[in-house]
Amino acid sequence: MTKGVILRKLDKRYKGVDHWTHRLELNLYGPYEVRAKRLVKVHEVRCMLTANFGAGCHVDESHSLDRNGVEVPVWGFNNDGDFFVRGEALVLMELSRGRWE
Repeated sequence: MTKGVILRKLDKRYKGVDHWTHRLELNLYGPYEVRAKRLVKVHEVRCMLTANFGAGCHVDESHSLDRNGVEVPVWGFNNDGDFFVRGEALVLMELSRGRWE
């Protein structure tokens, strides 16, 4: 089982690369107790990003937003508990990274 938080630079292999530069992976896999604690961290990260930058969008929504002239938020998320960030949101994630370990 992989532990810890991974901040991964996105390239063409990854979904969301057209709108964000990095993905924060909180690694939700493992026994129930570990997963439950990490899901609380997912909620905390989502609340922090929303409080600082407004609502994010699901990674699957980003292309539709862009195609219809709606600005894609500086952060997004997926169903696996990963967060996609760029710009100011990336800086905030890097500064608060130890909080999510």
